[in-house]
Amino acid sequence: MPRLDYISDEDLKGQKIYDAKLVKRLLRYAKPYIWLMVLAFFVLIASSAINVYLPTLDRKAIDEYIVLNYQLFDFSAHDTLAKRYIDKYGAAMFVVGRDSFVIDGNLIDPADMKLAQRLKVVVPMKFMTIDTLKIPPQLRDTAISIIKSYGSLFLRVLGRGGEKFTAPPKKSIFMRQTPRKPRLPQYIISYKNLSKIPPAEIKLIRAQHISGIVRIAILYFVLLIGLLILNFVQIFTLNLVAQKSMHGIRVDLFSHIQKLSLKFFDSNPIGKIVTRLTNDINALSEMFTSVAVALIRDIIVLIGVGIILYMMNRNLSLIVFALLPVVTLIMAILRGKLRDAFRWMRRELAALNARLSEDFGGVRIIQAFTQERRAIERFDEVNKRYFKATMRVLFVNALFY
Repeated sequence: MPRLDYISDEDLKGQKIYDAKLVKRLLRYAKPYIWLMVLAFFVLIASSAINVYLPTLDRKAIDEYIVLNYQLFDFSAHDTLAKRYIDKYGAAMFVVGRDSFVIDGNLIDPADMKLAQRLKVVVPMKFMTIDTLKIPPQLRDTAISIIKSYGSLFLRVLGRGGEKFTAPPKKSIFMRQTPRKPRLPQYIISYKNLSKIPPAEIKLIRAQHISGIVRIAILYFVLLIGLLILNFVQIFTLNLVAQKSMHGIRVDLFSHIQKLSLKFFDSNPIGKIVTRLTNDINALSEMFTSVAVALIRDIIVLIGVGIILYMMNRNLSLIVFALLPVVTLIMAILRGKLRDAFRWMRRELAALNARLSEDFGGVRIIQAFTQERRAIERFDEVNKRYFKATMRVLFVNALFY
């Protein structure tokens, strides 16, 4: 008879991290439900795409409607620099006075912005544009009358600085994107001057921005509802596939155990067999429903975020990508540690189940020979080993995440 509190080290060595043959045998149980898996895969792609797109809506709402980033340039002492900027950004520059222009700071090359700031061409305050044509018709006349009543606080836009707009295009892996030439507004106002207007009138003046925020909010809400539905379909479908597959595995394993010789049961404690039929199969189910899903979703999100980051800031994205080999190496090391820790925990769990099974099965004999204290001490020893193995898993898992 084997020691009931000892499980051999067969699960701790001599096995591959990834066994293609074993995976193929497992997928055989999921093959009848292949169409459900395909459905779950495409649903996962759609939900991941929505997760990647939602932050861009946040950015659009902030940059285009909540806090506009327009800068006032005064070229009165820099004629040569003015010609250079007009040749490059003229169609995006709005004339507000002699040698004075306003342009969205997001459309200027960072190097050109730093040059203008160093030469003190940029006025140190932020401005907001007012396009009266985009104000809802029922509020337009009222908003224009308010603007005219505070005439000294607003600057009238006289036209564009030029016809060309040759800002460096944003590059992505799939396409080249040239920023659109912005619409010509009618007025601009600094945020400092805007604070001098009563909130009720600001609400009318910024009606175009409020309507834009409302549109984005509606789209955001619709996407969240869609994401909720997609997540439900994905989780339900994958759990259905996992449970049906695990049902088949349990039935086959139980049938196989029924055909094993008595010698097998002499050399393997009942607790170990129970662990294989319960905890290990539950681990396989977790792989179907959580691990594989998280892996695919993280890859999709990582690719999507990488593309967006590359489009927004090429240099910053290259710095981030340069760190990926280091992160991959650290993850590979921690993955090996985590795998070993999980195997130790599974080994100790099998020993714990074996001890419980045998002690409960022989409780009358233990009581007949008054061996309760000894049984408690042996169980406490096995329980402590399982506790230490579990804490090791938690420690490595915390490092991994």
